[in-house]
Amino acid sequence: MAYCSTADCEAKAGGSARLIELTDDAGAGTLNTTVLDAAIAEATAWIDSYAAPRYSTSFVTVPSMVRWLAADETIYLLKQRRSMLLDEDRTKREDRLAWLRDLSKGLVGAGADPVPPASSSVAAVILERDEDEDVSRDALKGFW
Repeated sequence: MAYCSTADCEAKAGGSARLIELTDDAGAGTLNTTVLDAAIAEATAWIDSYAAPRYSTSFVTVPSMVRWLAADETIYLLKQRRSMLLDEDRTKREDRLAWLRDLSKGLVGAGADPVPPASSSVAAVILERDEDEDVSRDALKGFW
């Protein structure tokens, strides 16, 4: 599942004309959706590689932070393939990379907390003990 849309990428690129310029290899003056889709897929996979330690699957509902990040990375990749990167683009990518590293460490959240699946094999049970039962270091040997 892609984390951003064509409209998201248009907004990050600075309009549809700019996005066409970044994708149109044939000079036809139209958006090359194959090139755009490949860049979106690469950006999505890049984000997933950092989110995987914390999130078991890709985001079902894409948080706005992840959507923004994916669109920004997609434009970065399109500029890179055209050799149009500026120092500002590289700096912004380093910022995205730092955020993704923090995400993988759990220092920041994506806006969607992972929900662990419910387990049917585990139930809360309270065990009672007799008052005369010996609870001492010697009696508990082997439990640690």
